[in-house]
Amino acid sequence: MDMNSVTHRTFAAPDMKVLGGIPPVVEQLEAQEGNLRALAAYVLGTAASNNPHFQNDLLELYPDIFSRLRQVCVCACVSQIARWLSVRFI
Repeated sequence: MDMNSVTHRTFAAPDMKVLGGIPPVVEQLEAQEGNLRALAAYVLGTAASNNPHFQNDLLELYPDIFSRLRQVCVCACVSQIARWLSVRFI
């Protein structure tokens, strides 16, 4: 079972803090590989979706999480634009 499947279950997401699962996922937001960053953001979003307990845990551990997630989005957009330009004008 992958991490997203585990966190998708509402009853499991609150356990992520207790089990120490939040820091490893947040660390992947800084990964070199864009797919890992995107997957980490997706996992966090899935766990936080309609889950105030997880949202509070995440904000308590990482008050700057929105800044980190915004950076992942910016990097993804820049990467996508660069790919589009390279295909379009080669």
